Amino acid sequence: MVRKLLKPLWVLLALLFLLEAWLWDLIAPPVARMVALIPWQRFKAWLAARIAAMPAAWVLVLFVLPDAVLFPVKLGALWVAAQGQFAGHAVIGMGVFVIAKIAGLAVTVFLFEVCRPKLMELAWFCRMYDWVLQARIWAGIQVAPIREDIRLILARVKLALSPTRAGVMRLIERIRSKMHHRGH
Repeated sequence: MVRKLLKPLWVLLALLFLLEAWLWDLIAPPVARMVALIPWQRFKAWLAARIAAMPAAWVLVLFVLPDAVLFPVKLGALWVAAQGQFAGHAVIGMGVFVIAKIAGLAVTVFLFEVCRPKLMELAWFCRMYDWVLQARIWAGIQVAPIREDIRLILARVKLALSPTRAGVMRLIERIRSKMHHRGH
């Protein structure tokens, strides 16, 4: 009984986790391209050398610092969005939140790439990293049935709209044809 009641909670947690993982996967390639385009390779090499010389605990502080700095910004943005005195509050608040989220993720992706070797010297960090990888697999399993249901629904909708789309395309083509004939 309790398991049945907790199932929606687990699915929600899995979806949130997968959203974060999806954002990470989405941000990682552009950040890598940006690092490759901008002459950051020297900076990255310089930073990697400095990080290699630091104790792992200080590297951890460096790694979490951007998120620690941006956390109050995100909370403030959500507070502004919740004020709701006029629609602009919601737009500004959510805009700042999204920008802070993307910027934080981009910096975290970059720093993780540079800090990973040193962070992996911390046994607890290695365990946590393995746990996150396992949690990603678990989350994927939790939402797989929902994802399949959505895929089936979208396929049915596409099939149902297919004749309508074809009819609309024929109508557009007839209108174009008539307009083309009127022009001559």
